[in-house]
Amino acid sequence: MPLIFLIHAGEWVEYSKDNPPQEWLARPPQLVGKRTVAFKVEGDSMYPTLEPGEIIYVDFDREPFVGEIGVVKLHSVDSIVRRVREKSVAHYLFQACNVAYGPIVAKKDEIKHICKVVITEFL
Repeated sequence: MPLIFLIHAGEWVEYSKDNPPQEWLARPPQLVGKRTVAFKVEGDSMYPTLEPGEIIYVDFDREPFVGEIGVVKLHSVDSIVRRVREKSVAHYLFQACNVAYGPIVAKKDEIKHICKVVITEFL
């Protein structure tokens, strides 16, 4: 599976035949989703829950529930990894684990993808 580098709030890297990922990882046997991608965490917004260098596996077919961690791709090209703190008909509230970062509110129409983090590990 492709390994994509993800900073705490930055540009989402799309991979394709013409833009292959820099690295490939073996698929953990416990993953059941067909559209799972690995991200390498960069930045400290989710510390101490997720540390820089940690690998997170994200299932594009599953959305995180309130209290769970997800990777969010906004239409503005920004991407974030955050815990879902609130979900309503119109918006989400995302919270970093590091108290130095404030909450982010995103309207549902500002979100391109929201995917559940299903496994974390260090390589």
